[in-house]
Amino acid sequence: MRSINNMIATGKFPHALLLTGKNGFGPLKLVMNIAKVLLSQGNEQDNKQQVLKVENASHPDLHLFFPINTTKTVKSKPRKTDFINDWREFTKISLYQDHSHWFQYIGIENKQGIINVQQARDVVDSLKLKPYEAQAKVAIIWGAEFMNREAGNKLLKVIEEPPANSYLILMSESKEDLLSTILSRCQEIPLTPLSNSFITDHLVAHYKLDNIKADMIAEQSEHSLSKAIRLVQQTDDDADHEKRFIDWVRIAFLVRKNTSAMQDLMEWSTQLSREKKGYQRSFLLFCQQFFRQAYLNNLKLYDLVFYKPKDTDFSFDKFSKFIHHKNYSLIMNNLEDSIFHLDRNVNQKALLTDMSLQLTKLIHLKD
Repeated sequence: MRSINNMIATGKFPHALLLTGKNGFGPLKLVMNIAKVLLSQGNEQDNKQQVLKVENASHPDLHLFFPINTTKTVKSKPRKTDFINDWREFTKISLYQDHSHWFQYIGIENKQGIINVQQARDVVDSLKLKPYEAQAKVAIIWGAEFMNREAGNKLLKVIEEPPANSYLILMSESKEDLLSTILSRCQEIPLTPLSNSFITDHLVAHYKLDNIKADMIAEQSEHSLSKAIRLVQQTDDDADHEKRFIDWVRIAFLVRKNTSAMQDLMEWSTQLSREKKGYQRSFLLFCQQFFRQAYLNNLKLYDLVFYKPKDTDFSFDKFSKFIHHKNYSLIMNNLEDSIFHLDRNVNQKALLTDMSLQLTKLIHLKD
């Protein structure tokens, strides 16, 4: 943040900035801090009031945009104004949540969030306005990868010819989904992962976990606070997730000996595809945790193994022998890819069937 403050102070802050990296690394937190500085310039006497308005997403010169869709209450032509109160409440919970948290919060977890051309027009129009209270205008797009092509093209003109005293800040977890013309015209700042100690401290302070539990979750979080939050939230579902996981493992081992078990595998995938997307995502995160613990157990790194299955008929030690250096990274990549595509609203039954088939093959790889 210090280098960004220097850029702002010397007038070198870009008119079009792109922050890339996982939401769990804190881009929204960083962007809101940037907005506080940009909108407080020249108004130092009223600095506290300006900062408070930014924090509450109520500053007249701050314009926020995010992926949305129709809901039970917004039945057609959704606009960001339909969701701004939801956004204010959502960001009060945490600035480190991810898109799936947001979609679940506004009730579109089974749909694809989108930033459409109307929102892009709203971005352009908001930056053309004269500042109302501050000396600048700031438009922020969270989840820029959810823009469709028409929306992306609409933004190009304002990026190429920015109105005076205007700043456009985009955030994206997957910049490869952005138009190449947008990428080439924005100054990119890739975000660095968070430290485990930062995540531990955050979980202790905001989720009332003890240090041991928070440390365990931080170790699994892959330096992403949004993933850590997901792991905290899924604790209540662990027993159900474990049963579903063990059912799959038992079927997977049967398939090799009895091809008729393939029908059971298809049924397992179908049952999972009928669950809500939030549950599916939580289950896949649980699978990652289970495989990671099994791998550490196989490596005899017992100090890092904290998970003990509640099913006493399931031998965790025997299962761990099947998770080794030749298949572990392949298994984790398969699950990560499945989560990625799940968030992009692909056919859930096809996705989960393919995932279960691939994982069945991978756990039979010899060490």
